[in-house]
Amino acid sequence: MRKIRKNKEKIYAPQTKELCIHFDTDEHQITLDLFEQTLNSYKIISNDIAENIFDIKSGFKIYVLPPKNGGFKILLKIIMENPAILGMASALTYDVIVGLVKGLTKNLNNDKFKDGFTPELGAEVLGETIQGFVSKTASEVETLDAKIKSEYKSKKNINIDIAKKEKADFYGSCIKNKNIKGIGFSNEHIFPLKRCDFVARAIPPTIKPLPERIELKELIIVKSVNTDEKLQWDFKDANTNESFSASIEDNDFNTMILNGQCPLKRKATPDKILALVKFYKKLENGKEKKDAYIVSEVYKFNRKKLKERPKGLRINKPKREKTNPDQLHLFNTKE
Repeated sequence: MRKIRKNKEKIYAPQTKELCIHFDTDEHQITLDLFEQTLNSYKIISNDIAENIFDIKSGFKIYVLPPKNGGFKILLKIIMENPAILGMASALTYDVIVGLVKGLTKNLNNDKFKDGFTPELGAEVLGETIQGFVSKTASEVETLDAKIKSEYKSKKNINIDIAKKEKADFYGSCIKNKNIKGIGFSNEHIFPLKRCDFVARAIPPTIKPLPERIELKELIIVKSVNTDEKLQWDFKDANTNESFSASIEDNDFNTMILNGQCPLKRKATPDKILALVKFYKKLENGKEKKDAYIVSEVYKFNRKKLKERPKGLRINKPKREKTNPDQLHLFNTKE
């Protein structure tokens, strides 16, 4: 399997690539809202594709070029500096990138990949990938995404849901603007995407559930439930300061609370529990979001030991540079 060709000694001149967003409108004008949406969408899409497909985190910029006569065009220019292209795709294999780029572009000459990605091609390949992504329907991108994940199961998962969401917002703005009859991606007066094509491209990415995560946590009880109802408690992580709500599914602990065996607020200090917490999260528009938190087992209430915790399970604590030996802890982590 071929890797990206690199040359750390040779210094390359910055490479450029122009991107054209050509609106078909009789008035030769668009609303300020659509203009701002277009610039913002291309900025976010470009950054997301550059980072998550090509592993480029810095070293390229996008400029707005002066307008030209005819229709209404937004001209952008990518300028890619030497350090960015030399680090391109360090975390991915050559074949994965080629599969994605070829799938997202129609007019990219396959011979360009013959000797690998060279620095001279960086801006052009990135620019055509961005433009190809913007022009394809949401279904086409999802199909390509699934194909790549199926073929390269052991490789890094590529997540460009942020770009997918931003593309949906861009076409959503075009739909709202009744004067936009079509969109092209060149200086020619050719508009391959008609107004009827916008809807298929204005679909945001699907919400994806993330794998369940389990952690042993010291939790401060902020708000308790003192009735026999499946309501959520409010907690604050004593070590990370994270606040969240969760239901408690430990029936033994719930019974002890209702029977007064674990009395709350007997002292001025906050009540705490040592518990096993299950985290259910989802990936929505490229970002992790809370779906549900569940406290499945409670091992301690304040200083009262309720049950043995599984061996080898450590409390989730952030790394600390120094520990004060005189500091008192409610829970002893070494049992």
